[in-house]
Amino acid sequence: MPQTNQKTQSKSAEELLELVDEFIFSDPDLALEYAQQALVESRESANTEMEIKALYEIGEIYIRTAKNSQEILSNFKEGIEKSREGEFKKLTAEGHYNLSRYYESTSEYSDALEHIRQALELFKELNLESNVANTQNSLGRIYQELGDFSTALNHLFEALRINEKLQRKTGMAVSYTIIGNTYMRSGRYEEAIRYFNEALALDLEMEDPTGIMISKLNLGAANQRFEDYESAMTFHTEALELARELGYRQDVAIILGNIGSTYRKMGYPEDGLSNLLQALEIMQETGYNTTATLNGIAEAYLDLNDFEQALSYSLQAEKTGKERSDLDRMQYTYRNMADAYEGLGQFEAANRALKLYISTIDSLFAIESEKQINQLQILYETEKRDQTIDQLTLEAENASFRRNTYLASGILVSLFLLLLYSGQRYKARKNRELLETSEEVAQMKSNFFSNISHEFRTPLTLISGPIEQLKSKIDDPTVHKELNIMQKNSDRLLSLINQLLDLSRLESGNLSLSVEKTNLESLVKGVAMSFQSLADMKQIQITVECQITDFEAWVDRNKLETILINLIGNALKFSPENCELSVRLVEFKSADGLNRFRLEVEDCGAGIPEEDLKHIFDRFYRGSEKENSESIGSGIGLALTRELVILHKGEIFVSSKTGEGTRFTVELPVSEKQYTEQERVVSASFDQPAKPAMTTRKITANTELDSFTSADDSTPLLLIIEDNEDVINYLVGILKDSYRIITAPDGEAGVESALNVIPDLIISDVMMPKMTGYKVAEILKQDDKTSHIPLILLTAKASHEDRIQGLQTHADDYLTKPFRPDELLLRVENLILSRKKMREKYNRKIEIKPDELSAQSMEEAFLLRVVEAIKKHLVDEDFSVDQLAREVGMSRSQLHRKLVALTDLSASEFIRSYRLNLAKDKIENHTGSISEIAYEVGFNSPSYFSKSFREKFGVSPSEFEAGKGK
Repeated sequence: MPQTNQKTQSKSAEELLELVDEFIFSDPDLALEYAQQALVESRESANTEMEIKALYEIGEIYIRTAKNSQEILSNFKEGIEKSREGEFKKLTAEGHYNLSRYYESTSEYSDALEHIRQALELFKELNLESNVANTQNSLGRIYQELGDFSTALNHLFEALRINEKLQRKTGMAVSYTIIGNTYMRSGRYEEAIRYFNEALALDLEMEDPTGIMISKLNLGAANQRFEDYESAMTFHTEALELARELGYRQDVAIILGNIGSTYRKMGYPEDGLSNLLQALEIMQETGYNTTATLNGIAEAYLDLNDFEQALSYSLQAEKTGKERSDLDRMQYTYRNMADAYEGLGQFEAANRALKLYISTIDSLFAIESEKQINQLQILYETEKRDQTIDQLTLEAENASFRRNTYLASGILVSLFLLLLYSGQRYKARKNRELLETSEEVAQMKSNFFSNISHEFRTPLTLISGPIEQLKSKIDDPTVHKELNIMQKNSDRLLSLINQLLDLSRLESGNLSLSVEKTNLESLVKGVAMSFQSLADMKQIQITVECQITDFEAWVDRNKLETILINLIGNALKFSPENCELSVRLVEFKSADGLNRFRLEVEDCGAGIPEEDLKHIFDRFYRGSEKENSESIGSGIGLALTRELVILHKGEIFVSSKTGEGTRFTVELPVSEKQYTEQERVVSASFDQPAKPAMTTRKITANTELDSFTSADDSTPLLLIIEDNEDVINYLVGILKDSYRIITAPDGEAGVESALNVIPDLIISDVMMPKMTGYKVAEILKQDDKTSHIPLILLTAKASHEDRIQGLQTHADDYLTKPFRPDELLLRVENLILSRKKMREKYNRKIEIKPDELSAQSMEEAFLLRVVEAIKKHLVDEDFSVDQLAREVGMSRSQLHRKLVALTDLSASEFIRSYRLNLAKDKIENHTGSISEIAYEVGFNSPSYFSKSFREKFGVSPSEFEAGKGK
């Protein structure tokens, strides 16, 4: 506590607030005392500005310490009111900013968005760019919490752009940090690490110890999730040293907890436990939520098989979890509790804990569902409110202009605006239902186009795949020519489908740019040349004019190619024979002084009637004179072209004269500075289409195909889960020569088949009746019986987000329809080969040091359970495969196929191999006589032990002991 002597009392409010900034991190209680003194001092001296700042500081400290929520609200609201009365516009904005942070801390995101947007408008009005950047960061954080990562990143990159412009290194570091957190929340750990490193570089340059500590803390957490434990531990320890030097006890506790968790994941539970206990002690002293740490300690004791201590800390975690209503962490509490009770042999109590675990998960699911609904409502309400605010702001500006210009008519204008505003509110209230209905119809329309497009992809798979196979088997040039025509038209259909899907995804905001430095002259000439054969057929001359040789600009190459293909393709389609088509590329400066480039595509066709020009970019519009034309189009290409140009931050124009021709002009930026950092990152294309509900036919489940009834049991067994019978037959035709195959007609039947049969590989569609492929993958990858089976998701749903969703369920591969047969064969072969290498790895571990297995994957965790079960019955020679299967919760056949898949050993071979390897170690370490060791490892007959030992190691036990087998 600060001394209340004359020196302290004589400090001004401004000096006291400086002390608040000094101690707010290291000693929040001391900072609060100074802030309260500053408030008293400012009121006594009638310094309203300092009084407002003191109110804000007190609220800020309460947010940091999670105390006195009512006083936080009271202080911030009082500060805002006094700011308005005193016309302190900046302090008013800061009050809304602070109030938004409070609502963000209490998860009241609708109120948080309302206040942060008010702050943003005021900061923009005052031209305070650094505050605008901070506010954009806050908007990014809020949308991150709402799970809208795309919108979050848009705000965050805007904040970064402003900070870079101002060369504000502190602000840039904050932006990098929040961007990193957003990527980490969305599971993109490599991107998170990249931006945390950017933040760290700036913190080191500024010699900011607090920033360095935070960046290293974040890098430790991100590397841990990325499973780079060595790097994680380096950052953890460096962050811990800094936090201790700075006196940030809560951060010390957090980092110690992270270190403990990392040690556990690395297979060192004793070290993990030591750090977690230190973290707990600090958290209890500072009033921090200890539930997660108590869970970690319980798990460490479970790792050490100390079930009593595990139970003790689980019960403590349950108590703190209930006090804080922390259901998210309590699910792990009850799971640990069940494991502890089971380890103590208290099976009824274990069953009760399991029921609580399941009940908690159900509650969390219900809460999450409600939360998602509320979040969607918040986003909807906020968007509508923004539109109203924008409209009212415009009207207010007009009112101000009229008042200043026509003072005499001010009253009339004000009355008019009031009536207009009242009328707008009335109309908004009456039309809300209509708006919601129209939006729902628009969404239904978009979904319809998306789904119907996907429906075409499965038949296309069944057209293009067999064409490829026929081309490889037939040498007749005439047939080849016909097959090429079929392939060309199949590809054309696929192109149209992709364009339709792109339009759908553009409407929903899911299509992103990935710009790179590109030679435009080369790109434009390359696309134009690809049309040369078609132009020759129509005797049309294509000329390409480039103002600058090797002209380069930052563009998304794929999307610009699509724009050019559509424009040149249209020009050729609607041009008569024996004419000229020109493509021009020029650079120019726009009115705002920025470098841009212009692409012009001009034909010599019949031109476009004036009444059609205004609709030329409308989706599915084909023109009033095209109904009977041979060159009728789909009405998709130009609509997509316009959307891609807009996405590229450009403009597109069309001019035409009937009988003379048409010219399309596209203007786009040249510099990379016109694009955000996210858009400049060259990443995997997002231009993949997004999925159907497929035609369903009746298929018999679990029926092994006739062509494989005599196949060798050593041939890998494949399970195909697919609801379209034609696709199944097509897949079988590709795979039948190399594999045994069983099938299932839907997700539920597929899961049942996988659990019963334990195949060597699974190929599953995504959209199916009863259960999606995502759910199939999730269930099978979380079940010990099937977690090791490689799984390929086979679908038309292949956008970047869909791939991420599939891979998050731990699917091993993702293949898009239509696909090439040789690609499917290669992927299946590679996955089966990778499992063979995995078997060799685990077999080697079992052979060399079985006790060195660590639960770093579900497979190793399963093998550990098997080894622990064998250990429990080590001296029991009669311990059977049936008993082992019961111990690990599987049937005999499931255990057999799982162990063969993982180690290439049957269950009985695994038991015998474990016992003999253990015996070998004991003989090597001279722990007893050969007969004693034989009994210890479960051989009641020394002669049988000697025989088995010789079969495995090539020497007898006595010869091995004498050194002959070493």
